[in-house]
Amino acid sequence: MLSGERISQYAVEKRAGLANGTLNYNCPEYRQVREAIRSLKKTCQGTAPVDEQGIEQQIKLKEKYRRQRNELREEIKKMMAENVELLHNLILLQQYVRELERNTGREKGDVIPFSGGVRD
Repeated sequence: MLSGERISQYAVEKRAGLANGTLNYNCPEYRQVREAIRSLKKTCQGTAPVDEQGIEQQIKLKEKYRRQRNELREEIKKMMAENVELLHNLILLQQYVRELERNTGREKGDVIPFSGGVRD
């Protein structure tokens, strides 16, 4: 060391009998902690019995709910299409009423107003 040579940490640990982690993993305190952790893991990792009927029932229910979801989605699509079609027909009828008012010369107040959410 006094001659300026580089010191090998491994050589120092080996000479002291501490190489390969013996300091960290071979002391009694570490062994006690390790055993305590292992015993806790064993009690927490109790194997749950596999219930084949329960799994099959869950699969059937999942498929059932998936079918119901898809049916509801299709029904919503149909209702949205009907809603758009009705809205389109309402707009066309309002335009037709305006055209009739213009052609007949009637005042706007003579026709019963309908406010169906579409603004003029």
